[in-house]
Amino acid sequence: MNDDLISVLVPVYDAGAWLQNCLDSIAAQTYRNLEVILVDDGSADGSRETCERFCREDPRFRLISQEHLGVSAARNAALDAAQGDFIYFADADDYLSPRALEVLHDALRSGPYDMATADFLKVTRTGEAAAQQEDPGYREFSGEDCLRECISGHDIRWMVVWNHLIPRKFFSGLRFESLFQEDKLLCYCLFRKMGRTVLVGETTYFYVDRPDSLSTQAGYLGEEARFPLYARMLELTPEEDKGCRALVLKKLYHVFLTRRYQTKGPEEKERLYAVYRPFLKKTRHEYFTHPDISIGEKAMIRFLLSCPWAVWLMMKITNN
Repeated sequence: MNDDLISVLVPVYDAGAWLQNCLDSIAAQTYRNLEVILVDDGSADGSRETCERFCREDPRFRLISQEHLGVSAARNAALDAAQGDFIYFADADDYLSPRALEVLHDALRSGPYDMATADFLKVTRTGEAAAQQEDPGYREFSGEDCLRECISGHDIRWMVVWNHLIPRKFFSGLRFESLFQEDKLLCYCLFRKMGRTVLVGETTYFYVDRPDSLSTQAGYLGEEARFPLYARMLELTPEEDKGCRALVLKKLYHVFLTRRYQTKGPEEKERLYAVYRPFLKKTRHEYFTHPDISIGEKAMIRFLLSCPWAVWLMMKITNN
């Protein structure tokens, strides 16, 4: 069913030499029925000129230009402009295998699935990639499976928006928010709407590990960045969804304890408590009365909250 239009959305900001490779890989896709929406987020390094050249040479490409507002705003602008039956995100410094969109489209259409995703490889700036044993078969995940993976943070596939093929209807009422790990929050909201997802074992996406990328900046993946993310997740989780609320609550309390352990000096500690204390006060009753959080875990958290030295001892014992 190559009549389905796929919208490929690419936010672009000072992507440098990586951009050419990314756009070449999209133009060369074996699945041809595409619209490629490039959003130049105020680049100052010639990235806009590269985008304009692709738009001149391939009518499937079109460019939106805006002042530098950040990746969330760029992706939202692309979503607002998209007309395709399906949405696919790619980052401007990564690239796709030639059959990426064909593989994902075939997988999505092979059954009653709400999303298709596939394996990816991390590539160094020199082009080196780890060897991987590929399994071209399909694995199925329920919406609850995806939610749990997204909350746990154990598998990056369920925390990023790139390399998924998703029907555009699921983005109704959803847009990226301006906070760290905005991918993960949007994935969480998407998975709450979805049923079954299919995972393809074939590698279709190559994630370029740039030393200057946003995800490598200090604090991006740290506890201080994760706290507002999980706090927002909790806000978006209905009271009746006790299972998800329990998972998010546990992550939030673990994040706080780790952050407290990492914080040095009285001024930093006071700043920490100014941020965290209102949340702890607001959620303490729910956490300690929640039926899906074990008595043992509650007892451990209560002890660690009252005895900061115990967290230090536990970190030393476990080498964290």
